Amino acid sequence: DKKNFARKTLNERGIPCFDDNFIHLTLLGDIESVKLFIDAGFDTAIIDSAGTPLLSLAVRAQFPEVVSILLSAGADVNKQSLDRGYSPLMDSAQKGDVAIATILLEHGALTNLKSKDGQTALIICAGRGDVEFSRLLMYYGADPAIKDNLGMTALAYAKLFKNESLILLFNNGSV
Repeated sequence: DKKNFARKTLNERGIPCFDDNFIHLTLLGDIESVKLFIDAGFDTAIIDSAGTPLLSLAVRAQFPEVVSILLSAGADVNKQSLDRGYSPLMDSAQKGDVAIATILLEHGALTNLKSKDGQTALIICAGRGDVEFSRLLMYYGADPAIKDNLGMTALAYAKLFKNESLILLFNNGSV
């Protein structure tokens, strides 16, 4: 049986079958071990001690193949962390990782989710001045008029930082 084989293989590699090890190997980008933990029946919905979902940990560590594996195994693409309330898409926006963001968006990531401080992925990108990432988010329906907890929108941040390319994108939908 697949589950027993995976557990046996992990044990033979000196990897005890515990959630903490699944988390650790995800953070290391160990693709084979991540697959084995999934095959062994481990839940992709687990969170670390800080309340960060496994998928967000893979996004923050910037391992696109691990992200794809977790999503294929049923990880919730929109599950928000307990620390900042970031979704995996917001985490990818923070990192400026367009490749991972594309994977998340293709798996149904919601562009207009808000973090604990009311930020969306687009607001995060505007703060970073990231035109390419912002364009991707706009293509997938991100709304530049959503306000964060300070009452600022992505457009307001673009104006604050005098980013003409983002101002054009947020006003016209193109640069």
